[in-house]
Amino acid sequence: MKALFCRATGLEESQVIPAGLATLYIFFVLAGYYIAKPLRDDIALLLGKEFIPKLFVWTLLVMVVANPVFSALMNRVSRVRFIKYVYRFFALNLLGFIAAFKWLEDAGMMPEGGEAVQVHGAAFTIGAVFFVWVSVFNLFAVSIFWALMADLFDSGSSKKLFGLVGAGGTVGQLVGSGATTALVDKLGPTNLLFLTVITLELAVYAMMGLTSDHVEPTRETGPSKPNAFSGITDILKSPYLLGICLYLFLYTFTSTFLYFQKQHIVDVTLSDREERVAFFATVSLLISVFTLIIQVFLTGRLLPMLGLSVGLSMVPIVTVIGFVALGFNPGLWPLAAVEVCRSTANYGISRPSREVLFTVVSRREKYLSKSFIDTFVYRAGDAIASGAFAFIQGLSLSLQAISFVAVPVAFVYLGVAGFLGQAQARRAASQAEN
Repeated sequence: MKALFCRATGLEESQVIPAGLATLYIFFVLAGYYIAKPLRDDIALLLGKEFIPKLFVWTLLVMVVANPVFSALMNRVSRVRFIKYVYRFFALNLLGFIAAFKWLEDAGMMPEGGEAVQVHGAAFTIGAVFFVWVSVFNLFAVSIFWALMADLFDSGSSKKLFGLVGAGGTVGQLVGSGATTALVDKLGPTNLLFLTVITLELAVYAMMGLTSDHVEPTRETGPSKPNAFSGITDILKSPYLLGICLYLFLYTFTSTFLYFQKQHIVDVTLSDREERVAFFATVSLLISVFTLIIQVFLTGRLLPMLGLSVGLSMVPIVTVIGFVALGFNPGLWPLAAVEVCRSTANYGISRPSREVLFTVVSRREKYLSKSFIDTFVYRAGDAIASGAFAFIQGLSLSLQAISFVAVPVAFVYLGVAGFLGQAQARRAASQAEN
């Protein structure tokens, strides 16, 4: 059975157990996130779509504070203990949100279901905090996972493994979205968050099994003692890391444009709260199915053969095509088709390619610089794009016109992808020689 699995996936037998544990780890993380994400997106509409740009700015400000704290704590405790602390802290936060939402629902300040209405007062404040929290939680939880993967696996093995490991996240997305679609009417959005608490604890156990029993990373000492701002200073000294920053910034910039278009289209098309949550979850479900097929059977074979430049270029190419399509037809299902194709290209090919970029940097850069890039730079793209979107809307441009504005940005994004793919290949070759 193991030999058959290895032939189907391209793995070596010695890689099966570590890959399996890593797959379980990201499965639990993303299953929990995709249970919470539809609730976050629905709450954004309850707050009012005109308020969404401010939520992205608030998220960015939280990242400014969170990153130095993250780096300082990472320098004080072991890697395994730190990861356990982070996930259990997030789980405790969720229990607090569940209690707060229950109180709001009992007090009649937040709808439990049915027709969606805009909220005010305490419901508005708690809802805004929840939106920001989910946005921060997702980035830190996933960034920590991929930093660990880049630490445990080298450049060559990562090209084979990261697609399959990412498939665990896709199955988690599939299960989380499917659970939300199936259970939201029976349990209500708030009660679903208990499932996220459980999945985070299971992720901790999978991580402990991976780090203690099967893979032992090499020890590395940095050139100087790290501090709370080491991740940032290392980025400023490295054109390679700055290129990764630009690549991720352009991804989030174009993603945020698409997100605002989605929120506008859904808001004018669907008025029932359960219907909206179900639509968001259904789109996630479709993304999961198509991504899973690519990750299991294609990514591990295509990346070693085609190289990172091609892998990193997939999302920019789909982005150009998608925004042109929405420029001609900004309807609900064309929107869903663009989001499914773009996210499938990202999770199936470009995201694993992006994570391979970090296999050729130092351990300090993997944990501290990577966390800054994956969180602050990511949300900076959100915040700047939200401001740009609001400015363009102020010019009275239609959604179709805004779609065409995003196309040149996607072409720059494509050029950065080519540069990074070549730079990673040079670094990997240099490390192999040494």
